[in-house]
Amino acid sequence: MKEKYPPEEIIHINQPEIRKINAIVALSFGSRDSKKPGLSNQEIADFVKKLYQSTSVPLILQREIAECLKETPKAKVIYEHRIKGKYLDTYEVLYQAKQFCDKFKWKNILLIAHPDHLPRARLTAKKLGFNVYIPYELPSISYDKQSIKPWTRERWRFLLHELKSGIIYKIQGKI
Repeated sequence: MKEKYPPEEIIHINQPEIRKINAIVALSFGSRDSKKPGLSNQEIADFVKKLYQSTSVPLILQREIAECLKETPKAKVIYEHRIKGKYLDTYEVLYQAKQFCDKFKWKNILLIAHPDHLPRARLTAKKLGFNVYIPYELPSISYDKQSIKPWTRERWRFLLHELKSGIIYKIQGKI
């Protein structure tokens, strides 16, 4: 997994280099419904909580991750698309995170996402102008068989979805 990324983007959370990180940005991965974030998001949230406890770096979280971390302070929670009723996709979450970070001149983010989602999320964040870092300690994250999004239930479905999404993002100039 880590070999997919340039070594200069891989960061160890227990090393002094973590001090260059301005914010942790975590993207959700499906959900069970509007009230249940689901297994994948709980696993992502558990990792984010561990990161926060060891670094105290401000958190910018998509709603499903934030719901799993009720007691953890958050700098920003991204709930919905700027355009009412439009799907909150990877680009929109990262766009809103960038708008928020720009207010504080934060450019260096530790990006957290499902490992199979991370390559497109990383390219999108870089295109938006972030300096992106990936945690060396990123755990594997499950696929939730009960997700309301069929493409996040099984790896093969998600990889097909990512292939299509990657092509669309490339055509639209988002990566």
